[in-house]
Amino acid sequence: MRKVCCAQRKAVVYPSSLPRNSFFLARISAPIFLQCHPDVIASISCCSPRLRSSSSSSRSRLSKSPVLRMATSKEAAEPSPQPKNFRYYQIYASEDGTTHFGEWKMTGFDLQAYSSKPQYVRSDFGGEPTKLVFTELAAGLEQPLHSCPAVQFVVTLSGSWYVKTTDGTKFEFKPGDVLFQDNTKNSPANTPPEHFSGVVGDEPCQQMIVQLSRPPQVNEANPF
Repeated sequence: MRKVCCAQRKAVVYPSSLPRNSFFLARISAPIFLQCHPDVIASISCCSPRLRSSSSSSRSRLSKSPVLRMATSKEAAEPSPQPKNFRYYQIYASEDGTTHFGEWKMTGFDLQAYSSKPQYVRSDFGGEPTKLVFTELAAGLEQPLHSCPAVQFVVTLSGSWYVKTTDGTKFEFKPGDVLFQDNTKNSPANTPPEHFSGVVGDEPCQQMIVQLSRPPQVNEANPF
């Protein structure tokens, strides 16, 4: 069945082989196949009694139609590739100053040529690096409740150490583990957020620490 809309100067064609809610909307010189959006149904309903009488039911069936449809901008945007499991740990504070521990998967990487061939790279962490520290904690060292000296990443190089947050969570770090913490004395929490820490075993623990200019936050679990 074919009807010509004089106002739109377009042909509306209903092939018998297609679902009732699908149609060809075309200029005579250049036909383009697409599925009708509900707004388009409303705009051409003046030309088709069938569309006018069944537009509400057509709206509910559009998403189920197997015919080709126009992709939305959200569907067209594909997420950038990410590492399979780039794990990091975190000590963070709630507003009352209680410290908590989290284990997360880091995202926000770009696949780019960093040294030569493409690799996953993330360099934005909300602040610039301000200090690089290498340290060795003596075997048997036990630290009482304390805040961290700055917003920082702590990378365990060798040995093992632990942290215990004030919510009672205790975790032991092994070589290669990465910790992010911002429970500093100048935290916006109501009281300075603190934690315990110490060396595990009879060997010293070596660490690399990268301090950042990023301001401390509260209630910010998994910032990366």
